Amino acid sequence: MQNNFPPRPRGSAILEEHTPNEIVLTLRMPSGRVGRLVSVAFYVFWLCGWIVGGVGVLYALVTDQAHPTQTFWLILWLLLWSLSLIIIVRMCWLLLQRPRSEILTLSADTFRYDPGSSPLTEVYSIGGYWNRSGPQYLFHRFYRELFRKRRPVTATRSQVGYLQLSPSTQNPKIILVVGAQEITIGESLDTPDQKWIFDVLDCWRNGEWM
Repeated sequence: MQNNFPPRPRGSAILEEHTPNEIVLTLRMPSGRVGRLVSVAFYVFWLCGWIVGGVGVLYALVTDQAHPTQTFWLILWLLLWSLSLIIIVRMCWLLLQRPRSEILTLSADTFRYDPGSSPLTEVYSIGGYWNRSGPQYLFHRFYRELFRKRRPVTATRSQVGYLQLSPSTQNPKIILVVGAQEITIGESLDTPDQKWIFDVLDCWRNGEWM
């Protein structure tokens, strides 16, 4: 399909596919299944030791074996132990899910976006595409992303509103408002690719299709 979109940057990581009525842009490919399963095996091994430690602390509290001055710190440790257990179990669950690519599909009047697998799986997976230079999920952003449901979004041009390329140097991203929902696109992309996706969406939103 012909369009008036700008050409992709040189060395772009984006895969572009044209069909008679659509343009399909694959923004990133998830890590391989083998790397994810090896990562899960490591976390399960770590969990075994972690559970043994937690059970030991719990037993000491229940049987009053802990010194009175140690009880407070053991209870605090147990709370942090529980939080860590929830995080690792949730991460293992995400790693066991079928890997999905982040895909943007545009037609003359329709926008479809599949956010793909959680980006956190790439941070905690062997062979993941993110490293220290990738977006940083700290504190509340980490927990929000950990439990966020990543459902595909479909909308018409009239439903797409605000569009912005975030100026943040630590976590650059494209922000798009679809109806009452704000979605984030292309956090894993380099700056030139992010700028190109932004320009493509801006052209599409303004009706510069053909």
